[in-house]
Amino acid sequence: MSKTGKVMEYFVTPLLLYIFLVITCKYLSSLRRKIPLPPGPFSWPLIGNIFQVDRRRPHASLAKLAQVHVPDLMSIRFGTRLVVFASSPTAAAEVLKTNDRMLSGRYLSPHIGVSMREKKIAEMMQHMAVKQGQMVKIRDMVSVTAFNVMGNLILSKDLMDYEGNGVGERMREYMVTYTKTAVSPQLADLYPILGIFSRDFQGTYKKLMILFDNICNVWTGIVHDRRSGVSKLPSSGNIDFIDAMETFGAGTESTTATSEWMLVELLRNPQALKKFRDEISQVVGGMNNVVKESDLPNLPYLEACFKETLRLHPPGPLLLPHRAVETCEVMGYRIPKDTQVMVNMWAIARDRSGPTVGQVEDPKNWDDPSRFEPEKFINSEMDYRGRYFEYIPFGSGRRVCAGQPLASRFVPLVIASLIHGFDWILPNDMDPAQIDMDEILDITIYFYPSKTKLPLPPGPFSWPFIGNLFQVGRKRPHASLAKLAQSHGPDLMSIRFGTRLVVVASSPAAAAEVLKTHDRMLSGRFVSHPIRVEGSKLHNVSTAFLEECDENWKNVRTIYRGALFSNKALESQVSLREMKIREMMQYLDTKKGQVIKIKFVVFVTALNVLGNLLLSVDLIDYEGKGIGARLSEYLRKFTEAGGILELSDLYPVLGIFCTDFQGTYKKLMGMFDTICAVWGDIVQDKRKRDSLDAVDFVDALEIFGAGTESTTATSEWMLVELLRNPQALQKLRDEISQVVGGGKGIIKESDLPSLPYLDACFKETLRLHPPGPLLLPHRAVQTCEVMGYRIPRNTQVLVNMWAIARDSKIWDDPSSFKPERFINSKFDNKGQKFEYLPFGSGRRICAGEPLASRFIPLAVASLIHKFDWILPNEMDPAKINMDEVLDITMFKKDPLFVIPKLRNV
Repeated sequence: MSKTGKVMEYFVTPLLLYIFLVITCKYLSSLRRKIPLPPGPFSWPLIGNIFQVDRRRPHASLAKLAQVHVPDLMSIRFGTRLVVFASSPTAAAEVLKTNDRMLSGRYLSPHIGVSMREKKIAEMMQHMAVKQGQMVKIRDMVSVTAFNVMGNLILSKDLMDYEGNGVGERMREYMVTYTKTAVSPQLADLYPILGIFSRDFQGTYKKLMILFDNICNVWTGIVHDRRSGVSKLPSSGNIDFIDAMETFGAGTESTTATSEWMLVELLRNPQALKKFRDEISQVVGGMNNVVKESDLPNLPYLEACFKETLRLHPPGPLLLPHRAVETCEVMGYRIPKDTQVMVNMWAIARDRSGPTVGQVEDPKNWDDPSRFEPEKFINSEMDYRGRYFEYIPFGSGRRVCAGQPLASRFVPLVIASLIHGFDWILPNDMDPAQIDMDEILDITIYFYPSKTKLPLPPGPFSWPFIGNLFQVGRKRPHASLAKLAQSHGPDLMSIRFGTRLVVVASSPAAAAEVLKTHDRMLSGRFVSHPIRVEGSKLHNVSTAFLEECDENWKNVRTIYRGALFSNKALESQVSLREMKIREMMQYLDTKKGQVIKIKFVVFVTALNVLGNLLLSVDLIDYEGKGIGARLSEYLRKFTEAGGILELSDLYPVLGIFCTDFQGTYKKLMGMFDTICAVWGDIVQDKRKRDSLDAVDFVDALEIFGAGTESTTATSEWMLVELLRNPQALQKLRDEISQVVGGGKGIIKESDLPSLPYLDACFKETLRLHPPGPLLLPHRAVQTCEVMGYRIPRNTQVLVNMWAIARDSKIWDDPSSFKPERFINSKFDNKGQKFEYLPFGSGRRICAGEPLASRFIPLAVASLIHKFDWILPNEMDPAKINMDEVLDITMFKKDPLFVIPKLRNV
């Protein structure tokens, strides 16, 4: 061996071995000295502690776990993700103060003017005054007020009204959905390794971007105006659209929830409520005096009530999640980098041991921590600015809520105004002590009506795959649904058409809930899947095919109600309608002694009234000739095709594979193009000379289709009922003769207000034979609660007007034709009385009601005043077949054929 080799053997080799041993010892020593993670429950491989945490009330289940495992700092795992919870004031101080830099960041929100807040609250009080004696959802009232305060802060304008109208309504829905989607549990959060394979494993980012684009589209014009005039908005120069969205989302939800909780606690504690009112009266004066923001410093009990509400019901019970920006030590435990850290404010505020950090209060003050006792905050140094870690409803440190100064002014001012201005009574004289105080953690912590998920409305057993299809007759679904409702749900009933959930309202109370109380939530239109997915042509211009009550829908409705069916428009069209009625009478005069189909005669008259209204031309004559003959045929086929039972509606999963599974949309567009070709020249002429250029061809199509069919059906039913009830017929003729004169006298529209029995006969006909017995299908635009039941988003909702109108508990002898029941009655056709809704109610009420209420009585009165009507083969009117069939509208199954005979009066 060489000299060099010996040197290596005797010196270098032992040196390397020594270095290796030193490194090994150092490593083993570091392992022994390594700081442990905070203690916690056993964590299962892969799933961690997910199933030990209640999704709806995580703060409560985490507080329970902390009591068992560690009262200060506890670690658990969501999937493989490490999460650390602070559940004591000491631990909160460590997280939010001592180690704030390691675990923190927050933006500051702008200042908002006192006068504007007071103005918005005054507007809320004015709306409440209008609603005296009516049931209101206080959460919605406060939400609108808070939303408009934010709207004026960011954009200098109101965004919605208390009826749910305005751009803010859609904005709020989009933002709630956006926030819920953003905070929904993600597999890549639970198992970070999944992020290696896909950046958007569940498609959440894609959904968020779609929602964001929707918000941008809604607000494009407003945001543009705001940006162009940004210098006029103090302190808002650097607030862009995303800042605004965050401010709206966080500000309105938490403010609304806290206001609701505060009002509930005061109602449940009458002594606190009285003390609260006495204090306000001493400072503000009588009920006619307005509470101002400048009064707040002089209302210590009000502030105590606000603080106590925040203690019991913090809007963010776990605050917002923090993240360790680097590994650090907290209370002797190691918090690894990127660990999620949460502070359980809910647990701290309900800890019987009471305040410990700083000892600002007597520990006994937290005795019975679940009770509402504002007195514990009287003469207390404890505030909500995050300095005392036993009470941090708005957080603390760098992550403290920037909106706290606004919330601590707005919420007390709102509640003080509500309590000072009104007495509050619960529906059905319910005892406030019985209010359900269950909560749910959504975006913020809200009321939840029960400890478990709300049930669906009751209903018959639903067979797998087919549902209840074979229990609902196709020709008379309203009757079979009414029969099912008697057994399973007299108010609300749920059934399934295939796998699609359908909820049916079959009582006035249920109808009021659907069409009034929850009108905004259930205002969507159920549109067949092929049209919804592909039907941009129809979907964007026709109210029949518009899913949402959006700006497009409002524009079309404005045209209907303003240019076509307003009182002013209808008055200007009186001579047109009277002329068409006279032409009908002249035609019938030529048919004396001959058998005629009365449905066709009325149809021609109605079609020509609408033809002249929109196009200034008759479309068909009484011999069936003219462009309207083909038009009516195409319209019927078009409407029937649109009402075809679609497999993708029964089984929505099929829509994933094919958007037009049965070729319905293709058929509709083929017929639509054919109608366009038939009417091309007429429409072109009409557009050149008609100032109503906003009423385009699709609008006209809808008016012709809906207007003629329902008008024809109701006129036929009214004449049939009069023929079958000779006493009513005679009474009506006597009334007309007294007002108009003999059989040669012509009835004018101006005579209608003087013919109350005619109006009663019209209403009674609509009660017995509503043209839309199930109204048009509604759709839940978001999940909501109706009468204690859950109505999931996109549920089809029907109101069985036919069942309500034949309910013996409401109507005496409901199957009989008795117009007298409407004499001196408060019932009208405007949708205000939910026992009688032939034209619907709410924002989806039939726009053509004003025209129908004039045309049909005038037509039928003219027919019976001039002619006697004889049935073929001298048939007894009592034997007329009264079977009905639901087609486009509810028609008489066997058309009425009659022989006109000139009356001798």
